[in-house]
Amino acid sequence: MKPPRAFLLAVVPFVVGCGQWFAAPGGVQIWAVPDSAVLLPQAAPDLENEVFSGTARTVRLECAVNETVAFQLAFRGESGRPAVSDITIEDLRQQERAIRAADHVRLYRELRIPVADYPSWYLRLTPHLREPRAFPDVLVPLSAPRGGLPLPVPLGECEAVWVDVRVPPGSEPGIYRSTIQATLASQERIRLDLVLTVHPFSLPQTQHLAVVAGIDSSRLLQRHLEVAGRPYAPQRLASDDPAWPQAVRILDETIRLLHQHRCSAMVTDVQPARQLDVQGRLQLDWADYDRLVSGVLDGTAIENRIPAMAWPMPVNERNPAPDLYGGWGSDAYAQMLVEYLRQCVTHFHDRRWLDRHFVWIPPPSAAGAASAYSQFAWLGGIIQRADTRLSLVCDLSPQPLKPFGCVDDRYQDVGQFVGIWAPPTRVADEETFAALRAAGKRTWLQPDRPPFSGSLSVIAPAVHARSLAWQARRFGCEAIFLPRIIEWPDSGEVTEAVSPGVLVWPGKPYGLDHPVPSIRLKRILRGVQDYEYLWLLKQNQRPAVADLIAADLFAFGGTGCYGEHFLDSRPDGWVDDPAAWELARSLMAGEIVAAMEAADRPAASQPAVDEATIDFAHRLDWRRHVEGVRRINTCVEGARVRLDPQRGEHPLTIQATVVTFNATRAAYSGALSFGELPSGWEAPTAPSPIEELRPTRTTLRAVEALAASIPTNLDGIVNLGIEATPRGGKPADLAARLCTLTAQRLVSPVVMDGRLTDWPLATNNAAGDFVLVGALDSPKVGRASPDSPSQPTIVFAGRDNDALYLAFNCQDNQLAARIITRSNQVTYDDLWPAGEDVIEIVLDP
Repeated sequence: MKPPRAFLLAVVPFVVGCGQWFAAPGGVQIWAVPDSAVLLPQAAPDLENEVFSGTARTVRLECAVNETVAFQLAFRGESGRPAVSDITIEDLRQQERAIRAADHVRLYRELRIPVADYPSWYLRLTPHLREPRAFPDVLVPLSAPRGGLPLPVPLGECEAVWVDVRVPPGSEPGIYRSTIQATLASQERIRLDLVLTVHPFSLPQTQHLAVVAGIDSSRLLQRHLEVAGRPYAPQRLASDDPAWPQAVRILDETIRLLHQHRCSAMVTDVQPARQLDVQGRLQLDWADYDRLVSGVLDGTAIENRIPAMAWPMPVNERNPAPDLYGGWGSDAYAQMLVEYLRQCVTHFHDRRWLDRHFVWIPPPSAAGAASAYSQFAWLGGIIQRADTRLSLVCDLSPQPLKPFGCVDDRYQDVGQFVGIWAPPTRVADEETFAALRAAGKRTWLQPDRPPFSGSLSVIAPAVHARSLAWQARRFGCEAIFLPRIIEWPDSGEVTEAVSPGVLVWPGKPYGLDHPVPSIRLKRILRGVQDYEYLWLLKQNQRPAVADLIAADLFAFGGTGCYGEHFLDSRPDGWVDDPAAWELARSLMAGEIVAAMEAADRPAASQPAVDEATIDFAHRLDWRRHVEGVRRINTCVEGARVRLDPQRGEHPLTIQATVVTFNATRAAYSGALSFGELPSGWEAPTAPSPIEELRPTRTTLRAVEALAASIPTNLDGIVNLGIEATPRGGKPADLAARLCTLTAQRLVSPVVMDGRLTDWPLATNNAAGDFVLVGALDSPKVGRASPDSPSQPTIVFAGRDNDALYLAFNCQDNQLAARIITRSNQVTYDDLWPAGEDVIEIVLDP
């Protein structure tokens, strides 16, 4: 347990040598944080955390052989005109052994992306509100000609440097030590110690989860290649083009960058040259295509000689262009496509690439529409005519959805044409995926948005990108499918909306002829390395441990997030605390080491495997893990009133809906009931039971009470208590809000003039104390009341014989900043009204 912060501040100045530390030499404060931290400009120093001790001035890391581990150096300007002119890290040494920093340590300056607006999932699932922020994401190598060093540090603000440390294959386990030195513009130097513990096992060279990342070579070259001083992107790369050597170097560097992050690059727009012979038959020239891609497909262009794990057939929805053959759906286009694909199959077979191929041709209609299924079926017929060995990727829903309880008349069964199912995670169903694989199909995970999967947006919390590999394992997918990762807008301005398709950034602004990575790409790497930990557990007779930890950190996603229907989602199903993920990684390392040590002992000396044989510290970590993530999570979804005049003394039924999620590893049984009720209310039935709720499952229960009337107050709110009582345990209190509003009969008409001076005052006809939408899922930070708006709103209701009247008194001290248009069109984002300020009234929901 950490000492209280005040205690640290009182003691540290008296420790020898630490006075200079707090004096911020050169006007710069320096500290380190985990790779999961998000360092915004206003980040405050964190001098004691999972990887850093300010007292010991030490950064501590741990990892396996053949693993990359990362941390961040943070700098805050305290006085003067501070700047960092250089950062060096010495070789990491263990007696005679060394990990060369020049070869295996990479340092990047973090640049930020400004964001002013946010999607509903961010406002709902994070503790932050809508305000301008700058999120770190672009990683510029400190060695870059521009944009790296020197690093100015604004006063009162934070700048950061990302540090990667890779332990190469063949390294000996043990403790390695090094020194980090930051040289300031004032020529003062700040030193930190670096201690790296290397575990006695290695991550496998062969990956067991593919991350298929699509590159558009034309877009890539346009941002990095110039001819005669102008951006150059030829329609087709040809070896006789004077720019060919430079273009190949740019493409190869990009593929290597992705491979370093355990991503299998695929070039989506490079194709063989096509021409017609004198008989009008299609002829393909593969020479330039092979020169470009053979090194990737056979591994010779990659440092560790590992070939690409998946590769697309050289065809897409744009090329060969359907319009040149009568358009999509025409016989001429179908005939050309059949012949073209037949020749592709022959060439891939001859080059021994066919086992890794797939076909990705998205139909022109929007996915999910009825026409999209018809178009896919038409395409599937062509693929089967060309060659039955072709594996066609489908991103449509593999099962019908149920919008608002209705039948999904858009769905068609196209499974006979599909080789690989890769629907967006909002329609990905874990049980359906298992059935598809049992039928011989393959499944890939295509990330979407929360709560169905982690987001790849620049604004997403750190664990989102990391969680994708865990979701892939949970869903039994063999790959993560990222069709496009360089969707750089022509304007050069990347917004939050397009950022999920930008995982590498153009390097030309920094004097480089190849892209630079993003922080999100680093976090994908972290997740894929986690996947290898899980694989090693399974290989070392610990499959149950792997399954337990995987279920603990990623309980559900995809269609498991649906509420009453697929548009009504519940919060995400993965753990959002980065420290829990790091603790799980440490636990997995300990279990792998224990399993390997047990395997090395003779069978006769093998002790029984129980808790007593586990190292004490390791047992404490397990206890922390269990207490942190394995809980019964219960919340009140809402409370409603029903009126039945035939029910005598108690015509009102108050019903609260309670959601219970079992995040433990055992079945849960308990009961739900109202606590103390208002005067005159009664609970008509026994408590609502929950019987044997299985692990990782969710259930909804209704709790009812009867009433003759509802207590009145100025806000129309009745605060109720609900007790959730586990079988044989003590009850836990839940808070519920019952909101009521009665329309008062108006004696004289009101004038619709935007004023409320003629509105009559009465009881029960006012509503106030509103709650921020989403704040009950994730309370907001930096507010006097975490779930309340900053400014009050009061609503009055009235009626006459002809109409219902609602009057709104909304205080606003920033009216000039509001978006106001003359329109009755409302844009929805995940059932939330979005865009300009709007009042939404739902009658008879």
